[in-house]
Amino acid sequence: MAFIDKERASYFVRALATVIGFAPVLAQAQSNPGSACYNGKCDYASLADAEAAMRLDGPFGPKFERILTLDQGTITLFLYGVPAQAPETFYPPQYYMDGTPLCDSVLGDGCPDEATAMQMLVADIHTRNPYPGNEFINGQWIGTHADPFYWIGQLASPDRRLGRVSFTRYDELNVRQYQVWIHIPGFPSDDLHYQNRILGKYQAFMCPAGSVAGSGLSAPYLLPGDAPSSAIQWPKFCNVEEQRWIYYKPLPKPTPGLGPCKCDESPGTIAGN
Repeated sequence: MAFIDKERASYFVRALATVIGFAPVLAQAQSNPGSACYNGKCDYASLADAEAAMRLDGPFGPKFERILTLDQGTITLFLYGVPAQAPETFYPPQYYMDGTPLCDSVLGDGCPDEATAMQMLVADIHTRNPYPGNEFINGQWIGTHADPFYWIGQLASPDRRLGRVSFTRYDELNVRQYQVWIHIPGFPSDDLHYQNRILGKYQAFMCPAGSVAGSGLSAPYLLPGDAPSSAIQWPKFCNVEEQRWIYYKPLPKPTPGLGPCKCDESPGTIAGN
């Protein structure tokens, strides 16, 4: 799971802080071999019983997975986390020209569909070149949107559940765009003038309660040096920050025997005498 490698260092820091903060619980667990502690309760007869109780606790309970084990010799600590989750809602995509609004909409002034945005974008080029006698030559759409997407990030919201996914990398050569050559008689010459407009595509999403919108890049757009495990997978855009611990006191291992005794059954008599 990607979230293990990405935040492993912070897990160890939290682990040490938790061990210190829960010293009384650890002491209680150590006094009862074979038992486990979860959420301050130490009467679980086994690790499996404690894990079963954890997975019944809260809406994300069944999704908790073991992500770290700390062997302290006389006691073992297990850290659990929830893998990234899918949004509960995807809003309709929004389209922009060079990152600026083309239409009115509730979520960010983007056009509600690509066809409308394309019409508005072409009209904008004509509007910005109002000279008499203009001739627009070989206007065409080229390029594609990022596949499967470029990045995700948070949008401003009180609970950090609102996020946005971008399908546009503006410095990519094959970015979705409209290009056209314009003949403007006498301004400043009769040469053809090239213009292009990039069509940006974004989509907002809402994460489930108890999670927050994540941030990062999809696998094809990772930067040099980025760990492959840090790539965001579609549609796992929501992070559950809650972590849970279980403390377990293993049963003592039996001491290996020293072999059969070399003596008879009479007290004080050595075998062979």
